[in-house]
Amino acid sequence: MLVERITSIERSHRRVLLVALAAIVVFALYQWILVPHTSQLLAAQKYNSSLDAAIRKADFMRTDIEKKKSEIEELTKKSDRLRNQLFTQNESRRFLASLPSVVAQSGCAVMSINAQQNMQNGTPAIAPKKAMVTITGGYNGITKFIDALQSYEHKVWIDSVKIDAGGAGKLKCQVLLTLYCIERVENSLYE
Repeated sequence: MLVERITSIERSHRRVLLVALAAIVVFALYQWILVPHTSQLLAAQKYNSSLDAAIRKADFMRTDIEKKKSEIEELTKKSDRLRNQLFTQNESRRFLASLPSVVAQSGCAVMSINAQQNMQNGTPAIAPKKAMVTITGGYNGITKFIDALQSYEHKVWIDSVKIDAGGAGKLKCQVLLTLYCIERVENSLYE
C-alpha cells in the first residue's frame, strides 16, 4: 500500500521525497557512525595533551627532587664535617687532661689550667667550654704550643693570647681557649 501511494505521487514530488529520505538517512548515518568516532578522536587528543602536560610536570618535579636530594647530601656532608670539629663532653675532658703533655712536648711548663663551662638556660645542642691556660717557656715553645692547638683533630678556638715577660728569661703566656661541645647528637634525617 505504501508503495502504491509512493508510485501514485507525481514524479517531481517523488524526487523531493526521495531526496528528503536520503538526507534523513545520511544525517542518521552521520550521527550514528561519524559523530561518536569524532568525539572519540577529540577525547583522545585531549587525553594526549593532558598526558603530555602531566609527563612534563612529572619530569620537572623529578629533576627538582634530584636537585634537592643532592643539596641535602651536600648539607649532610657539611654538617658531618662541622660536627666532627666539635668536642663531646668526654673528648673535651680528655683534651684538657692532655694539655700538660702537649705543653711539655712544646718545651714549656704549665703554671695553671682553669676550665669552666658557661652556664646557659636550658640544654643547648652546642655548649661552649672555656679554659684559661697559663704556661711559661721560650718564644719558640709558645708558638709550638699554639700550633699544636690549631692542628688538633677537633677545632680549638683561641680567643686571646697574652704574653708577658716572666722570670729567668722565660715568657709567661695566658691563652684563653674555647671548646664547643655537643650536648645532644642528632641523627641525620635523610639517610
